Amino acid sequence: MKKLVINLIKLRDFGNKQVTMHLYKFVTVLFMLTFAVQVEGQSTTVFYDNFNRSTANLFEGGEPVITWTPVTTNGAGTLTTYNNVFRIMSGIGTANTGSPGRTYMTGPLSSYHPAFNNALTENTGDITWTFNVRNFKTQLNEFALGNDNYGTAVVLAANNADLLAEGTHGYALVFLQISTTNRPNPRLVRFTNGLGANANFTNIVGPDATFYSANHYLSYKVVYSPVDDSWKLFYRFDGLTTVPATPGASFKDPAVEDEATGYYTQLGTSVVDNTYTDLEMAVCGFFYNHGNTATSANSVQQFDNFKVEVAAEAQSIDATLSDLQVSLDGTNFETLTMFNSTTKTYQYYLTKGHAIPTVSATKNDPAASDPIIVQATNLNGTQAERTATVTVTAEDNSFVEVYSIEFIETDYIFISGLGNRDGGVDGFVHNNLYFYANAAFGNNKFQGKTYTRLATNSTYSSLQLPQMTEIGTLDFYIRKNNVDVEGNIKVSYKKDDNDWTVVTDLGDENSLEFVKKSVFINQRADIALLVRIEITKNGDVVSDAGYYLDDFAYTASDIGTANSDIYIKDFKVRSIEGGIAVEAREGQVDVYTASGLLLQSARVQGMHEFKNLHPGVYFIQVLDGEQRKIVKYLMH
Repeated sequence: MKKLVINLIKLRDFGNKQVTMHLYKFVTVLFMLTFAVQVEGQSTTVFYDNFNRSTANLFEGGEPVITWTPVTTNGAGTLTTYNNVFRIMSGIGTANTGSPGRTYMTGPLSSYHPAFNNALTENTGDITWTFNVRNFKTQLNEFALGNDNYGTAVVLAANNADLLAEGTHGYALVFLQISTTNRPNPRLVRFTNGLGANANFTNIVGPDATFYSANHYLSYKVVYSPVDDSWKLFYRFDGLTTVPATPGASFKDPAVEDEATGYYTQLGTSVVDNTYTDLEMAVCGFFYNHGNTATSANSVQQFDNFKVEVAAEAQSIDATLSDLQVSLDGTNFETLTMFNSTTKTYQYYLTKGHAIPTVSATKNDPAASDPIIVQATNLNGTQAERTATVTVTAEDNSFVEVYSIEFIETDYIFISGLGNRDGGVDGFVHNNLYFYANAAFGNNKFQGKTYTRLATNSTYSSLQLPQMTEIGTLDFYIRKNNVDVEGNIKVSYKKDDNDWTVVTDLGDENSLEFVKKSVFINQRADIALLVRIEITKNGDVVSDAGYYLDDFAYTASDIGTANSDIYIKDFKVRSIEGGIAVEAREGQVDVYTASGLLLQSARVQGMHEFKNLHPGVYFIQVLDGEQRKIVKYLMH
């Protein structure tokens, strides 16, 4: 998702003063995918029963030991073991005799390992059920009681041991044919008010019309994730004993997947269902609804190797940072302008004379290790000495992220323009600063920064700009808003409590279009300056006559007065629509992101436009022979 945010960016000059402005920019945030994902690891077997015991001992077994409760209603169904396989039979010796009925058994979830929570959604990790099923009955069509009705279910969890009672809810894998296909098609269902009728079932996953017919050995796996309440169903074909027989056909361990045993195939897709996942469940079980049209030998349902596992609590692999900050005084920390948790390497440009910056960091995941910060040691040293690093280890100890900030000293810092010169009358909305030559003004906020309109009288009005601490070039754009305007433009500065000193008298400006003005302010870098632009009235003016001022920029330089004109011609930067224009006498110009990634490069002699740039912070480097100049530019 995208959020429009306002980021206060502060560019610091040589004297460690602050030149601040607001920059609107778009920041893309990726939170559809989170780093806090589960890592495959240990799981706890909360219950397992392989039924390797005699019928006489059928109802007591498993690990942990569970007491199964058998139930037979109406008919003469039986529950037995045969060759270490659990089976339910209809009890019909002769077809079309006797009564239809339901035969099932349930086991209490309270006997499970304590790692299992009876409210499914409260478990620490995925719950996986694996088991074998073999359906001898070809026609599985209905769970309602009837002579021709047959249906089978493996109950994963239910809130009541009476699987036919109203108010009994839960989840099960049921086997029902589709139309007259005579295939015991599995489907993962949610059931309401018991297993007494097909109408009580809501399909979650399945069925598949092309599924195997009766008598096949099949393994099943059901996975429920409490993280998002999703359900998955898998199956595996383990062989067939009837013609054409499969060599070695038998029930294979359903909890094992390998080349020898075979691999599961997912049926359908992952589906979310949380209808009963927060319900306190009570039992698991096996259920068979049987009619009287087939003998027990032809309507046997076999089950084996019933296992329930709960994955260990998910450990995060998130070793990212949520914040990365820098302080130039060891006290006031500010987030890196272009910080993004996925970007690991940054370059931080600062003017000469600063102490070594201090880095602080905040981890994104509370379970991760505390950030280990190694501060830079020497701004004039090797790259390693100029670089601070932050190391974070994820909770699972297998993922480590290292962030680095290389500090680079430079002589040049550029403070970008403040607007787009769109000509709007309301300058505080349209990024244009407007004031009259004969009006009285107090303090006003423009782009969030307070610019003081100084004392006015009938002959002039002036605007006080922020403090500057280095010699350099002030650029701005100006136009009059009315043909009746007559004004004289002056730029002045003062230091401390001194009087204002006129730098230059730019004379009359009569254009109705924006015109760029450039003024070199020749003061040493250790003197803090206040700069103002003054409009002096010439003659009488109408009440709505005035000037628009826009795109203030101050380019710091360590070049003296003798070279001021050369400097202005050598290297200038300005905003254009969708990019940056660079004027250079001659040289190689490179445009970098704030993190040091080279975006565009060109050989420039005169002016060159770098297009397709997004709002943000850029570093522009000009190589002119052996001379290297760097500008930090804020584009919006």
